[in-house]
Amino acid sequence: MKNFDDNVCTFVPSHLPYGDLQVMHVVLETKQMNFDGWKTISHYKLNICIEGEGVLHTPNGEHAIKKGTVFLCLPSVPFGLQSLSNFQYTYVGFMGERAQAFTHRFKINENDCVFNNFEHLVEMWKKGVAFSSEITDVYAEGLIHCTFAEIAARNVQFESDKKEMQTASLVKKYVNENFTDSTLSLSTISKALSYNSKYLSNVFSKKFNVNFKQYLNDVRINNACNLIKKGFNSVKDVAFLCGYNDPLYFSKIFKKKLDCSPTEFILETSKQNERK
Repeated sequence: MKNFDDNVCTFVPSHLPYGDLQVMHVVLETKQMNFDGWKTISHYKLNICIEGEGVLHTPNGEHAIKKGTVFLCLPSVPFGLQSLSNFQYTYVGFMGERAQAFTHRFKINENDCVFNNFEHLVEMWKKGVAFSSEITDVYAEGLIHCTFAEIAARNVQFESDKKEMQTASLVKKYVNENFTDSTLSLSTISKALSYNSKYLSNVFSKKFNVNFKQYLNDVRINNACNLIKKGFNSVKDVAFLCGYNDPLYFSKIFKKKLDCSPTEFILETSKQNERK
């Protein structure tokens, strides 16, 4: 293995066939740097921080870099790197039609080129500078493919999570606006929103860490408390206004949540209002 205390640069022999992805070099950069102006390159440069902390300067702002941060420098797009604390990073320089295809396919551009929390890739990247120049391109291509694949997989997961949160939020909004409807249920909401009720149930519980029925009861009981504080003193009326057809069931849910019955809550609220 090569000494990682010093800069290491392994060039790919020029006689190797280029193909649609040309790996130019694999570099381990350990030299501490100050930001001394913008730099531009004519190729792609896929980087990962393997130690310490630094800052990536771009025309769109500064990005904190730490161990496990992957960042891509694009052709003709100005950038600058600055060391903060024992900043070390390794990178692959490459070009070709497939390089352009990767960035287009995975929607990577100068506004979205920094990706955090890839610490699990660090050791694999370190090995890239340990191979002889005759096979560096083979390993480097693997690094490029694997890293882009990891970024793509995370983006897919992010989009999936985003869609689930939007769906769960629709359910919450529907409940907040329609909790007074005694017929409100996950089934009626799924029909209104054109979703499978089991899917809605799973997504809602996953995103808000509470099941649908519990959330509906929480909204209704909270509203019941507000009505009582505003002067409503009939358990039956409060129950109906909060979406409960059965006052006895309402009282059971109310006591389970607040450890007191609606009647007791009404009496205590009245006493508090008299003391004001």
